[in-house]
Amino acid sequence: MLKIFNNPSYNILIAKVGSIDGPFAIIYLMGDKKEIGVIGALGVVPEFQHKGLMTILGMGCWDYFKRKEVSELRCAVHFDNNASYIFIRSLGFEEFRDKDGYRYVYTF
Repeated sequence: MLKIFNNPSYNILIAKVGSIDGPFAIIYLMGDKKEIGVIGALGVVPEFQHKGLMTILGMGCWDYFKRKEVSELRCAVHFDNNASYIFIRSLGFEEFRDKDGYRYVYTF
């Protein structure tokens, strides 16, 4: 985690609920021209699940990437993570597969 935290290519977004850290996202750009935005991880502490916070954070990621003028947005979801699969699909991502697991892509 420290490698990601100290790497300027990654951004870590953490939403606060009052004074408590809630949902988080790890995002980065890839491609020769940094034209692909990637949501590498999304998570939320259990007490904040099912309150709409992940949707708000997901939309915040989307807005960040729009400002960076990416042409494509991707989010990696592993095969066995059904809750994330359902959530990412609800945001309009379309499925394609790669060797590491399910991946979803939405093109602007």
